[in-house]
Amino acid sequence: MCMLQIRRHVRPLFLSSPLLKFIYDSITFVATRIAIAYLGFPFLVLELHPVLEIYRYVVESAVVVLLHINSVHIF
Repeated sequence: MCMLQIRRHVRPLFLSSPLLKFIYDSITFVATRIAIAYLGFPFLVLELHPVLEIYRYVVESAVVVLLHINSVHIF
């Protein structure tokens, strides 16, 4: 439900030009593929411990990347 509201309010901002629409479609396509891959991974592995280790690694990596981006943005 929340994503529907976001799409309803954000998508029209990108429909003003074909280039912006292509960028929006590309970003949402990649984000959807990544989300489906992470959500489907536990069903392929069928073990809890390896999946939790991979998720922990992904979250730690994302935090480090976001801290670096934020530090560059501040300065």
